[in-house]
Amino acid sequence: RLPAPEFDRIVAAASDAARTGGGHIIVERFRSDFPAVLGRAELSISQGGYNTTIDILRSGVPAIVVPFSEGDETEQEDRARRLAERLYLHILPMDQMGVEPFAAAIDAAIADAPRRRAMRPVDFALEGAANTAAIVAEHASAVKRSST
Repeated sequence: RLPAPEFDRIVAAASDAARTGGGHIIVERFRSDFPAVLGRAELSISQGGYNTTIDILRSGVPAIVVPFSEGDETEQEDRARRLAERLYLHILPMDQMGVEPFAAAIDAAIADAPRRRAMRPVDFALEGAANTAAIVAEHASAVKRSST
């Protein structure tokens, strides 16, 4: 959802920071091998969509989520807040973005990395789709039995 000019500015800033700081920063919109890349990352910074959040939880990577929240769209913010309360990730609201808050969030997430990595595997169920399918199949079977 990030407009191209803003994305391009982030890519340029990350490139400059990596060049001057000697680090390695990758900024990408999408990777088909994202879970594998994420598992090797030192830190993930994302908006926190459902699939990305699940990948973060499964990988154990320290993470900062900047949830998309405009108008009535609050699902990313709600999910990020609940996970931040359980110490699975750090949250930086869009309306608090700035150099200092962003740097502080990065410092906090990196400092928290050993604790976060020790939390693997995630201690709550992530099989919602499979469980839902089983419930629907069970219900359909019960309806079929009662109608015969």
